[in-house]
Amino acid sequence: MIRLLDGQVIEEPQQLIRRYVKCHAYAAYDRDGAPAPGDDPDTLTRRQRQAVNGWQGMRMARCSPAPFWERWSGHPLPELQQIPYDLDLIDGRDAEVEAGIAAICTLVSRMAEMYRVGDVLPTKALHLLRPRFVAISDSLVRPWLCIREPSYTLDDNLWYAEQAVAVQRAMRRLGQTNEPMLTELHAYANGLPAVTTPLSKVRILDMVLWLHARLNSS
Repeated sequence: MIRLLDGQVIEEPQQLIRRYVKCHAYAAYDRDGAPAPGDDPDTLTRRQRQAVNGWQGMRMARCSPAPFWERWSGHPLPELQQIPYDLDLIDGRDAEVEAGIAAICTLVSRMAEMYRVGDVLPTKALHLLRPRFVAISDSLVRPWLCIREPSYTLDDNLWYAEQAVAVQRAMRRLGQTNEPMLTELHAYANGLPAVTTPLSKVRILDMVLWLHARLNSS
């Protein structure tokens, strides 16, 4: 089971992982959105755009504005270059993780200056380039992470950046709270025959939380 930060538990997360991989976004998002061999892992491409827009469950990002992709695709993102590709949000050392979160905060705040761009679209796009590090800031998942909304005195883009940061830190706490169960789930998920593109620990937590939230929403 997964013990949430408020003490609630998610029973039998293996079932949720199997269901998500079979019925939801794994193939269209995680598999098809991963960088192709030879792609620059610091650069958004058509693959990520199609993956983010292509699955009907991603309601907020499905119709992501074309100017977002025109502005941010096709060239290396300097903030992303500051985050080693293999840096793990759950298992990484504190100093390296905090530096990575600061880079994500800066990048999301810049992206969220654009019309109709908040924290959801940037984190869904960036997760595909840093699948071990970037946690998706999803509206279904955030309440289960016990996240308080940032201060409304912030400008909109900074508000979204702070919300994205809160998700990163909450996911790290959740993952560390649930070791060694998360290590077992990580091995289990990546042993499923349908999983051909590896799933990170933070993505496994996101999948479990998202489907649990969806099944328990009123």
